[in-house]
Amino acid sequence: ILDQFPTRVVSRVTQVKVADLIGSMDETQKQIDTVHQRLAELVGELQEPVQNSLGGLVAEIKAELTPATLPRMSDFIRMGGNSTMDSETRVSLAVAGWLLGNGSGETNLKIVLSLIDVRVLVRGYLAEQDPGKRQEILERLSSLEGARADYIAKMLPLMKPPLIDAIEVDDSIVADPSVDGMFHVGLDQAGFHAAQAEDPASLPPVSYVVQLPPEYDPNRTYPCVVAMHAAGAVAETQLNWWSGVPQQSFLQQKTSDEQLINETSADGTAEESAPEVSPTMRLGHSIRHGFIVVAPRWTRGGQGDYEYTMREHDAVLSSLRHAMRHFAIDADRVFIGGHGPGGTAAWDIAISHPDLWAGMISISSRPGKTLQHYNANSKYMPVYIVKGDKDGVPLRDYGGIYDRYMTYDHDAMIVLYRGRGLDFFYEEADRIFEWMKTPGHRRAAPPEDLEVVSMREGDRFFWWLEWGEMLPGLSINPILWNDAERLKAAPVKARVMANNEVIITQAPSDSYTVWLYPQMPLDFKETITVRYRSRRKDFTFDQSVGVMLEDARVRADRERPFWGMVQIP
Repeated sequence: ILDQFPTRVVSRVTQVKVADLIGSMDETQKQIDTVHQRLAELVGELQEPVQNSLGGLVAEIKAELTPATLPRMSDFIRMGGNSTMDSETRVSLAVAGWLLGNGSGETNLKIVLSLIDVRVLVRGYLAEQDPGKRQEILERLSSLEGARADYIAKMLPLMKPPLIDAIEVDDSIVADPSVDGMFHVGLDQAGFHAAQAEDPASLPPVSYVVQLPPEYDPNRTYPCVVAMHAAGAVAETQLNWWSGVPQQSFLQQKTSDEQLINETSADGTAEESAPEVSPTMRLGHSIRHGFIVVAPRWTRGGQGDYEYTMREHDAVLSSLRHAMRHFAIDADRVFIGGHGPGGTAAWDIAISHPDLWAGMISISSRPGKTLQHYNANSKYMPVYIVKGDKDGVPLRDYGGIYDRYMTYDHDAMIVLYRGRGLDFFYEEADRIFEWMKTPGHRRAAPPEDLEVVSMREGDRFFWWLEWGEMLPGLSINPILWNDAERLKAAPVKARVMANNEVIITQAPSDSYTVWLYPQMPLDFKETITVRYRSRRKDFTFDQSVGVMLEDARVRADRERPFWGMVQIP
């Protein structure tokens, strides 16, 4: 595109911008070529057994080193040409950078060779369904020098999605033949509702559609929108809103036109050949901004509104985790949004599970039930709410809820259109994407002082605190909401103390799990104490990686895996 840019008909400033971009890309390509050449030379200077051990990884670096992955090699780019360092040290910097990222600084070739085997076993663990085989992998890891928790925590975010290979062989994941980058997972909408009606037990674990950006590369991660369709609509309508309606691009149309040529047959008559049908592509906002869009099928057949149930939450969260295992989604930049009842669902799911999301977008929603009681959770969640003033009487009906967001401790954008009713508000899309791309709109760090509320059995995991069954009278069945005797949220309070302690001061259960990782912040070199009332439990980190790998496998979050856990009782 830049090589063919019409520089003679644009301003001087634009010409300079184009020239700078071309120069920057050329410089990046030169760095990539230099890394390939220098690494090959240095590996060639090593002993033959070491060369054989490195052969597969060097080939991987050669095939997958791109502008997106080049930052991993910063240490090697800086030090690879330093002739005062021996070849082993410089090769170690290159391999460790590829596996652990920039700044790893690992120069011990023995450990680096061990890390190659560690990554193979970690990928195997995350993809393995058999618990017995996972235990075997853990035992093999325990004998490797590089199987340290700090190494694996750095390695996990840089790995490709653990089930990426299943995309090609799993019958439940089907690439749409008519739209580039679109995949159907599970059943389509009609099949999903038919299976619900006939035999709910036969339903697939997840059902959703996903649209990838055109430059998709599994070696980098992309921000994601979990898009909730309106009740009565199909999931694909959300792809049309966020990613654009499928159409042929200019280049595809030009190619199709060129195929319409006249061929001369054997008898001298001219006949027109049929053009090859090329897939269409979406050219909407998520494509231009580089987002993955996941649209889960969250409604049951005939459902007319959001019901605030655990079934709906499970349909959405299971789809997200399934997508994170198969596609390169940045766990720190996942947003949830929707329209109508889907917007209400997005709002409720966001503030019921605020540890998962970078932000929430709700369009033409009508908040009720838990949304009227979960204000304590909302301060953790950036929100973008769009409404028409003719859609009911929003300021009268929901003004109390909106007012809570208009305070110093909330990150909220509320847009009210005058003279508009129930609408999709497509003109807001570009502003919404700019809002999502704001640097501050990333998943927040885990709070040291946790203060949230809960009213449902399903809402019992917040960042690093999880509890078991709620005490009698504290949870409310959303279907029986209007019959509940007491509509009050149960407060939950816990704190990470400066003396390496975690204290639970108030929670709606008698059993708890405290999940631990260094970002809380805690010193894993010292004993960590968890207290609840008169109960105390000490945790000493033994460098085992079983909890970390199982957590990354189950939650599919490779950015923030937990290192340990404490259960009370």
